[in-house]
Amino acid sequence: MPIDFDALPARTTVPNERTAVVPWLIALVLIVAISIATWPAGRSTQSPWFWIRAFVMPSLVWLVLYSGWRFVSAHRRRNALADNEAIDRKEKRLHGDASVPMAVIGQSWCFSGDAEKNKLKDAMTAREPADTPEEPRGLVIPDKAFFQGNHADEAWRQEIILEWLLVELVKPLKARLRGSTNPNASKIWLSIDSVLTAEATKMTIARAWTTLGLKLPVSVQLIRTMSLYSIDDWLDKRLQMPVHLVIAVQLRGAISGGMQAGEAEAGVAVLLGQASGDLPDQTLTICAHRPIRSEAATLDEGIANALRWGHCSDGNIDTLWDTGLQEPLAQAFKNLESSVNDAPVVELARTIGDVGVAAPWLALALAAARAKENAGAQLILDQQDGDVVAMICRKKN
Repeated sequence: MPIDFDALPARTTVPNERTAVVPWLIALVLIVAISIATWPAGRSTQSPWFWIRAFVMPSLVWLVLYSGWRFVSAHRRRNALADNEAIDRKEKRLHGDASVPMAVIGQSWCFSGDAEKNKLKDAMTAREPADTPEEPRGLVIPDKAFFQGNHADEAWRQEIILEWLLVELVKPLKARLRGSTNPNASKIWLSIDSVLTAEATKMTIARAWTTLGLKLPVSVQLIRTMSLYSIDDWLDKRLQMPVHLVIAVQLRGAISGGMQAGEAEAGVAVLLGQASGDLPDQTLTICAHRPIRSEAATLDEGIANALRWGHCSDGNIDTLWDTGLQEPLAQAFKNLESSVNDAPVVELARTIGDVGVAAPWLALALAAARAKENAGAQLILDQQDGDVVAMICRKKN
């Protein structure tokens, strides 16, 4: 069931418990003055009845009005407090539901064809001045050389690279994929940005799966761009589709002259499942918590909720993974009065390069590996249109 905080009713303003004394004293004086002013002319003011009518009766009237007002105010205050407590309880339940994570069953990545340069530490280390991210960074695979060519040559290269990437990415996950998925309970999401046609891409995927010895599930979704915020919807529907395999690949015009400064090629695969499912315990060590999407104006609240759902404080972030926030979102994050800004930052654009559609999922895969390595909470920041998508990845408590 979708978690909708917007459905929460607005909190009621609680009336002040303190009594406004001055207005009521003025009211008492006015009541006494009216009582005296209406005393019949010519009648003695020395009689006991005058004093009863002038002071005792007005005081009793004032006391009844004052007591009634206090009773109504107390009743309104109790109702407002009760309504707000009910809203707080409902909000707490929603936050509890939002804190249920998905399990990162496995992950793999490839931003370099050289296994020695494709490690977590390489993704966390800024490139040397002689190898700056301003230089295009195309994938070079073992025992295969490509030379400058035209668009057709580029399509041929990307077809070979894509098939090789799919095999390399899925191979480490094959055992878990076989053991934890079936055609009715899993879905494969392929986010591929290349010059290949949809038909050529599908044929390449089929060949890769045949090479892997896997049966391609019925539920396969081929899309261009996929946000981390998709996890929010998957968590809402986790009972319907408990396992998701996300493969994101960014290919560029490496031999046709289509690569721009700072761009790079990469691929990543992330296998996600229910954190409360029947999977082996060792596959549940890393949790991907629910992402939240925020505008620049509400970024502080968004980060606070991401931390809350991830069961960590802002001073407990081990690494912050930035997929490439643009202005004004980057500045809005720097202006936050939060210690998350004190955490070490890995800017993928500086360590690997602009990997396009693969960036958010590469950040998640690397964050999961980092969390497993040192048990610290990882904060991932991605940009979707004009909003920031923030989420926590951490080792299961």
